Amino acid sequence: MKRNALSLFILLLVALSPVVSADWNGMDYGHMSHGGFVGVSMFITMLLFWGLLLFGGVWLFRQFDRRGEASNNRDDAVAIIRRRYAEGELSEQEMTSMLEKLKG
Repeated sequence: MKRNALSLFILLLVALSPVVSADWNGMDYGHMSHGGFVGVSMFITMLLFWGLLLFGGVWLFRQFDRRGEASNNRDDAVAIIRRRYAEGELSEQEMTSMLEKLKG
C-alpha cells in the first residue's frame, strides 16, 4: 500500500512539474529566474529530495533494527514461561512443551 502511494505521489510530481515551471503570461524576470515559478519548483524539489533521503535513512535504520526483534520476543516468552513455572502456574510438562514449541 505504501509503495503504491509513493509511486502515485512521484507520478503526480512528474506530471505537475511542467505546470509549476511554466513561464506565466510570457513575463521575463531576468536571466536568473527562468520564469515565474522555477524558484518554487526548485524549492519543492529540494524539500522532496531531503525528505526522501531522511525517510530512506529512517526506513533503513528500522529494517536493520528489526533483525533482533524475533530473538528478543522469544527470550521474553521463555522468561515468562519460566516465571509462570516458578510461581506454580505451569506444571513441568506444560513448561517443557511450551519451550519446545518456541524452539521449534
